[in-house]
Amino acid sequence: MKNYTNINIGCGDRLTKGYLNFDSSLSVRLSKLPYFIIELIYLLKIIAVQHYNYIKFLKKNLVLYCDARVKIPLSNESVDNIYSSHTFEHFNFEEADLVLKEFMRVLKPGGGVRIVVPNLRLKIEDYIKNKDADDFFLNLGFLHFQHINFGKIRIFLREVLTHGHGHKHMYDENSLKKKILNNFFKDCIILKPGETTLKNLGDLDLKERSEPENMSLYIEAKKISHENLLK
Repeated sequence: MKNYTNINIGCGDRLTKGYLNFDSSLSVRLSKLPYFIIELIYLLKIIAVQHYNYIKFLKKNLVLYCDARVKIPLSNESVDNIYSSHTFEHFNFEEADLVLKEFMRVLKPGGGVRIVVPNLRLKIEDYIKNKDADDFFLNLGFLHFQHINFGKIRIFLREVLTHGHGHKHMYDENSLKKKILNNFFKDCIILKPGETTLKNLGDLDLKERSEPENMSLYIEAKKISHENLLK
């Protein structure tokens, strides 16, 4: 039976069984420290309780560090499928091109990518319906720390250390499709939760983040195969 190499970029605490799960959170690096050091920096309030709990989760689960803007630590053309959910919007417009370039590098010819992001169109439609500008702006996710009890100085230090972590760009169906096609992928298609055009996705939850409050957009595309390149 053939083994397939599938990866999850920006997994957070939503791990996919059978996948290599990657995340760029500073917590992934901190989780490599001894427990007593983690306890100390938490007691000193250097990290918030949300980060402390995530580090404890990482101590019990295998998550690999990866900044996909720079490099995915895998060989060229070694991956069958790439999954990334509610991560792509954390890259600015130019960084997204770097990430897609890395996706293209590690994917095997004919390999697929499945990206899930918040749908800007749905958020705008929700604003038009409810006419609450404050709620609309906060829910865009640019102010990432509004849900974390974290002092101003520590927020500043975290911004410096992690290059920020809030949403940096938003997409609707057309803009995300254009972005992906401009990076030389093919067969780009918008999907409903639960649908897929890709093969050998294993235990991936095709309905992840499909709850109404997430307002998710699902899209898939493929790396052109060597055979099609010759045509």
